[in-house]
Formats: sequence, C-alpha cells, structure tokens
Amino acid sequence: MRRLAIGLGVVSLVVIAACGGGLGPAEPTRKAVTTQDVLGTWTFDTSTGGHAVTVTFGPDGSFQQTVTDRATGRETKQPGGHWTLRDNYITLDDYVSAEWKVRYAMSWYFIGGENSSPLVLYGGDHPDPDVFVAMSRVSKPR
Repeated sequence: MRRLAIGLGVVSLVVIAACGGGLGPAEPTRKAVTTQDVLGTWTFDTSTGGHAVTVTFGPDGSFQQTVTDRATGRETKQPGGHWTLRDNYITLDDYVSAEWKVRYAMSWYFIGGENSSPLVLYGGDHPDPDVFVAMSRVSKPR
C-alpha cells in the first residue's frame, strides 16, 4: 500500500510538471529597467507553437510586429503601435494576437537581471500571464 501511495505521488508530480508546474508566471525583476533594455527586436513562439512572433521596439515609442506561420513559413506584418515603459512593465497599445487575430493592450514585463543573469522580456500572445514565455532578444541598437 505504501508503494502505491508513493507511486501515485510521483505520477501526480509528473502531471503537475507537464502542465506548467503549477508555479504560475515568473516574477518581475527587481532591477531597474531602462529604455535601452527594451529597444531592439524580441521573438517568441505562441503557446500553441503555431506561430513565431517578432516585435521590434523603436526609440520613438513605436513597435513593429511580424507573425510567421510555422506550418507555411508565411510572414505577416501587423500594423504595429506604441509602447510605454513604466517601472519593469512595458505596455503595447495595439498588439495583434497571432492566434486569436484580435487586438490587445498587452502588459509584458522583464524577468532576471539579478546575480549576473540577463534581463529577459516576459510576455506572450494573450494577456494572461499564465501563458507568457521568456522571449529571445534577436538584436539591440548599438
């Protein structure tokens, strides 16, 4: 009976880990974030893996967005919009969801930046932080 209980406990932990760990979204950094940390191009895959999203943040507060369909390779440029930085959060006023095809006011934030770890933008294709991912920085201005 004890082996059965231990076995069920292990199976439960594996299921929880496979479903995202049950830990919720990552915590925002405590490090001060500057405009220079935002500028440049960031990319991430949507939660379904069907699309890659690339967002380029300009120094004038504008952003450009490109969505690549993973199945066809087709790129679609979205109209873009404006972004603002407040504390560790970046707000995009007219983000177009690759999966849902609707506009959202997105609020992404930075993680890391402590103990020599890099600052990483954390966000996603939907406003729910439970589906956010750590983005990859493709380029930054010189």
